[in-house]
Amino acid sequence: MPVQNALSPYDPGLQAERTALAWSRTAFAFLVNALLWLRAGLADDESMLLLFGLALLTSSAGFHICGRMRARALMTGAKPVPVHPALMRALALGAALACLLAAVASAFVGKV
Repeated sequence: MPVQNALSPYDPGLQAERTALAWSRTAFAFLVNALLWLRAGLADDESMLLLFGLALLTSSAGFHICGRMRARALMTGAKPVPVHPALMRALALGAALACLLAAVASAFVGKV
């Protein structure tokens, strides 16, 4: 068994924790953007902006759930369970829908 140097930055135990933190950061970023779009939609009375904000808010909830599942598995010492493929597809679809709605909202808001 090779001995690791004390200065070696590699620690296999931190990878799972970084992944859980990445899910949380992604959820937080989606949440902040969702709140900004919802505020803009309410202020300008634009339903397209509200729809976009709701799509982001839904995606944020999904990312938060994934992050909490990962963190809970780490806290209990259990092996982290991979994200279910159906949930991953739903999150990817939600993120893609949010991008599509952002493009549409950018193109048409204020022109109606």
